[in-house]
This record gives sequence, C-alpha cells and structure tokens, in this order.
Amino acid sequence: MAVIKQSTNEGTNYYQDLFKANTLIGVTPKGGTTTVIRPYPQLAEDGSAVPMVIGMTEDGPDFSGICIENVVIGSGTTSSKFTGLCKCIDHPEIKAFDQPAAGAYIRLKSSLDKNKLQPGDHAVVEPAFRETPSPTNPKMKNKAISNGRDALFIQGAVLVHRNQDLGEKFIPNGALICTGSLFNAIGTALSEAHAQGIDVFAPTGGYTLIIESLPADPKVGRQTSIFTVRLGDQMDLADDHLAKYVKPWEDALNYMTYDDQLKKMVAAFGRQFMTVAFPSEMAIAFGDEPAHHAAAAPQQPLGKVGAMRQPGAVLGGSTPPTGPGRPSLPGLKPATVAKPAAATLPRTLGAAKPAAAPAAIAAAAASDLEAEYNKILEEQQKQNAPE
Repeated sequence: MAVIKQSTNEGTNYYQDLFKANTLIGVTPKGGTTTVIRPYPQLAEDGSAVPMVIGMTEDGPDFSGICIENVVIGSGTTSSKFTGLCKCIDHPEIKAFDQPAAGAYIRLKSSLDKNKLQPGDHAVVEPAFRETPSPTNPKMKNKAISNGRDALFIQGAVLVHRNQDLGEKFIPNGALICTGSLFNAIGTALSEAHAQGIDVFAPTGGYTLIIESLPADPKVGRQTSIFTVRLGDQMDLADDHLAKYVKPWEDALNYMTYDDQLKKMVAAFGRQFMTVAFPSEMAIAFGDEPAHHAAAAPQQPLGKVGAMRQPGAVLGGSTPPTGPGRPSLPGLKPATVAKPAAATLPRTLGAAKPAAAPAAIAAAAASDLEAEYNKILEEQQKQNAPE
C-alpha cells in the first residue's frame, strides 16, 4: 500500500496494490529523507468532520481517521510478488495462522525450524527463507517471503515526499503508510498533541505532520530506519476539498476474498509451495474438493464511520502489537509539541492554488535524530545489561 517505490525489486510499486483503483495514492516515507503531509479528518455520514479523538480507553486516546491493518509487502519467489491486506473480506474472523498471505510464512517457518518437511517440499520451501542482499540496498538482507506486519494508514495531502517539494503538484489523495518505528512515532506525536488540546486533523486550525528519519545502517547497529514525527504549520482545509478527496477506508482498501488471496499467493510462490502450507485449502480452491469457505461463516459488513479502526488504533503511547516482522526498537519520542512559527504553507488547502512548501522543510535534522537514536541504544544496553 503505498507509494512510490520501496520493495524487493527496484522501481516496482508494490504498495499501490493495497488500494482499489482510482482511490488513494500510497506514500511510504524513506529513511534519510523528509515527508510532509496535511492529514485529513474522517467524515461522518452527513459530511461533517469527526474529531481526531472520539474517546479514551485504558490504553490511551481512540483515534478516528486512522486505519490499522496487517499487510504483506512484496512477497514472492516469482516475478508476481504478493502485496495485500491479510484480512479476508469474506472471512474477517480468520486469524493470521489461517490467512493465506500471513499463514504461509507462519506455517512454513515452523515446519522448517522443526525439520518437518519432506525432502521434495524442503527444496521448494527453503529458498524463500534464505537471506540475500537487497537489490536496492546491498547493506541490508531480505527474504523472498514476507511475514505480515501492522500498518497504520492516514489519508491526507502530501506536500513533501522523500525530500521532494511537490509544490502545486502535491498529492491531494494521499495515504500515508506507517510501519515499524514510524507506526510508534505517529502514535506518540498524535497523543502528545491531543494532551495539549490540539486536533491535528481539524479542517480549521489543523496542522501538517513533518516526518524525518535516519536510514538503516547495519554497520552502526541500526537495522531499520528510525523516524520522528513533529507538528509543522497550521493549514486549513476547504469543505469541498475534503468532500472530494476523503474516502471511506472500506471503499479504498483492496480487501480480497480467501480464495483470491490464496490464488495470488500461488502466483507469487508456485502451487507446490502453497500446497505444503495449505493442502486442503489448495485442493478446494483449485477444484479438487467441494468448496466450503462460503458456508463457513456469513460475510460480515465492514461498516461505515469508525468501523475500520482496528483495536490497534488506540495509540496512546503504548507499543502496537508486535510480531516476527516488527523491529525491536521502541518508538521515538518526538520533540515537544509547541505552537509552530507563522505558517509559510497555504493557509487553506483547496480554496486556491497552493504555494510551494518551503524547501527548508525537506532538510532532515540528522544530528537530532542521531541523538534520539543514541538514547534508544543506551536504553537497550541498560535493559540488556546483566544484573
């Protein structure tokens, strides 16, 4: 889901497969660059803006306008890589172990680790789990198969993307895709803003979000990119702008049925590979046995306002669900939310042609990020130190 290109094959935009055609343009910030987005509020059925926080829970604020889903990105041993949402639209109750996209990794890794595969099956499955240098970053190593990971989505206008000031060519129907440390940093920044009475998403008086980062560098022990998020300028949103570009998540995200997800995984890994992971399901999907998925449970409607906010959308400073695809580093603490300087971006987006965003925003604050990263390392060293 997301733009522009960050995948196992350079130049291939796998992320856009997460969205239905002609809805949203996925945007993924890249380590070592800066991205600026003006987030949109969620719209109620009458077209009015829903407040950024719609309630409080034991874990913190309950945010509207945010969707959290488990995704698999650029997974496959063939040229037909799988990128998609792990949830099956016809069976949303199915857990990760039984979902084709996420379940293939979970089941086959377990079989490999326990030496339960037959020699012929081992020869087909094992290569997908080998670590090889990334074609886009030789310092990093990738596996052909990817596990599911939590992704947080926010709709908005993308003003600066990976250091590129988009100016009048800003992306009005953007969808920011946050995983790893960016997932945590977004949650912390929004929670701190709410604690100070700031509605970042508000049409009038809302703010841009500035996302800065350090790239992954195994040589210094940084296995993943490190992100920080802070408030930028205030920017208003015209009513007709929101009505034109804000999409209900259920209309924008490209959920698949169970069988379609299974068949797309076959295209990415081959029939024998998926048969090892899902023998009976494969027989059913390819017509060898009577289908039973449709009768297993009635399709559950995805709902309307607020229905797409998964339990993980409660971001109040707590770490999101973790698993084998998530980094071990905790989320960074963004700079204290303060009243920004006089806005240099257009005061109202959508009412007139926007002016170019300031070029200075596109310069990542590397020294500050290094300091934040060093704090994290120090904390980890203290936690790991013998008593």
